[in-house]
Amino acid sequence: INAEYMGINNTLDPVWNEEHTFDLTQQPQTLLHVQVFDKDIVGKDKMGDDWLDLKSARQQVRHETLRLESGGELYLEIQGM
Repeated sequence: INAEYMGINNTLDPVWNEEHTFDLTQQPQTLLHVQVFDKDIVGKDKMGDDWLDLKSARQQVRHETLRLESGGELYLEIQGM
C-alpha cells in the first residue's frame, strides 16, 4: 500500500489535513512504514521514517507523533474500522 501527499511550497511548517483509507483486512502485515521526504527542485531528501504497529488501531483511535531526523514532527491519527 502506498500513498503520496501533495507537496506544500514555501513553508517549513506544512499542514496537510488529508485522509487516506486502507483496507487492512486483506493485508498480512500489521506494520505501517511511514516515510517523509522534502521536495526539492532536483530530487528529494529523506527527512525521517518510522514503523507503526497497527494491531491496536483496529479497535480504537490512536494518535501518534513521529519525530523526524530533520527535527520536525509528523502527527498521525489512526482509526480502525
